[in-house]
Amino acid sequence: MNDNLVDCVRKNDFLNVNEPVVLALSGGIDSMVLLDVLLRAGFKVVIAHVNHGKRPESEDEYTALKRFAEEKRLPFEYHKITEPISGNFQAEARKIRYRHYSETAKKHGVKTVVTAHHQDDQVETFLMRLIDNHDLLSLKGMNETTLWNDLTLVRPFLSIKKETITAYAKEHDITYFEDSSNLENSYTRNKIRNRLMPELQTLNANISDTIQEHIDTIKKIDDMIGQEVETFNQKHPDSIPIASFLNLNETLQKQILLSRMAPYLETPYLSKGQHKELIKSLNGTSNFVLPLREDVELHREYDRFFINKTAPKKSICIRVHSTGTYDVNSEMKFIITTEKISLNTSKYIELWYNDEVFPIDIRNRAKGDYIEFNFGRKKLKDLLIDMKIPPHERDRLIVVAKGQKILWIPSLDVQSFTATGQNKLYMYIIDKPASSD
Repeated sequence: MNDNLVDCVRKNDFLNVNEPVVLALSGGIDSMVLLDVLLRAGFKVVIAHVNHGKRPESEDEYTALKRFAEEKRLPFEYHKITEPISGNFQAEARKIRYRHYSETAKKHGVKTVVTAHHQDDQVETFLMRLIDNHDLLSLKGMNETTLWNDLTLVRPFLSIKKETITAYAKEHDITYFEDSSNLENSYTRNKIRNRLMPELQTLNANISDTIQEHIDTIKKIDDMIGQEVETFNQKHPDSIPIASFLNLNETLQKQILLSRMAPYLETPYLSKGQHKELIKSLNGTSNFVLPLREDVELHREYDRFFINKTAPKKSICIRVHSTGTYDVNSEMKFIITTEKISLNTSKYIELWYNDEVFPIDIRNRAKGDYIEFNFGRKKLKDLLIDMKIPPHERDRLIVVAKGQKILWIPSLDVQSFTATGQNKLYMYIIDKPASSD
């Protein structure tokens, strides 16, 4: 028994005995056995413990674990949840725990966090997601390893049954604490563990193995779909052609969307309803911006779409009363002069005028803006549509305007028609050098 679990950890492809690990230690049988196994295997362990503050005995457990760490000369990082938690306690508490693990790893210069999740946890996760009507691929449950921020999260016991861990604890006289809340059926996982699984075992004594076989199959399917997603994303690294996307099957569509959300969200997720509504919108002809989650948006622009983080809108409005130099933002500045000068830039215009030209504005576009050509006037919004300027770029445009009349759109190299006048004004754009920070 000792050799099996110790070898399981020592031979784990994602663990290196020469590199320290942070162990998420609750004090229960699973994590205490994993701690013993890691130490026997020769790992340097940093303990991270979180007190949820829900049970009176948790203070005594903290004291005992701290004393144990001191005896073993192991670094011990502790966090007690004192802030009020509203909504889903388990989900919010998990975020707090993992934040503590991340902070502990950073403090000690560790790149790997280890948890004691085992096969029974995996089976329970499968049933929870099945009951909640999650999509098929989510039923694969947890992975043995997960890249998480700058860390690697490893679950070396994921293929180990609880009975094996219990037998190890008995054989090696492992001290651990029983969490009395595990016997309460107020949480779905506890109901599955305490009520559903015993009932299922009366129908199939090997139900855990049966479910694990299904999990393994779903993981293989997920790997194959993952390869399809990677191929598609390599072919379309930026925006996605709508026609090609709509020709894919629903499962592949959803995984592509989740892969595009992943850089912006810790746990990307799309419900069936969201996916259905999105496909309906993409089958239309209108451009749109659709919030997906938090500050992540999907932009449909003509025959393509893309997903990105919601960009904060930065309003620019500089009133110019005379010639001079005007800083617009961190990337550019305007030089306005009555005489042509030699500058290393191709972005400039010559503006002839008879009447007083000032004040003029350097700003974002606004409602009512228009531009004049020698054949007549055109609304700016219509011009941008005709030029097929993507909607997300329109609000970023910087224009030079006199009232509602657009004199110049530098990034598009478009300017209003102006008849020759008595005076002349030169406007230059100078790109600022990138910061060396």
